[in-house]
Amino acid sequence: MVNAVIQGIAEKLRTVFSVDEYNIYIEQAPQSLKAPCFFILCIASSERHVLDCRYRFNSSYDVSYFPAKDSDREECHTVARQLFDLLEFVPTVDGMVRGTE
Repeated sequence: MVNAVIQGIAEKLRTVFSVDEYNIYIEQAPQSLKAPCFFILCIASSERHVLDCRYRFNSSYDVSYFPAKDSDREECHTVARQLFDLLEFVPTVDGMVRGTE
């Protein structure tokens, strides 16, 4: 499930941010990452039994953005606002996953 969500996040990023212009790194970023880029990392995940054969799966992800210029905070704020809207619903092979916070 974690890999499916990470792939879904990457797909959503590619719909708005050009593949030619923005690199997307998953789980590992090389020492010499090429900015501007995104870095997607699963921070934590848990599963708990809810009822009968139902389980609740929670996971937290960090989507970091690195601008072309280190000092470009305005661009970071603009991209952060776009990410909140873009990642509310993330497609996976099992259907849509709703993002919060």
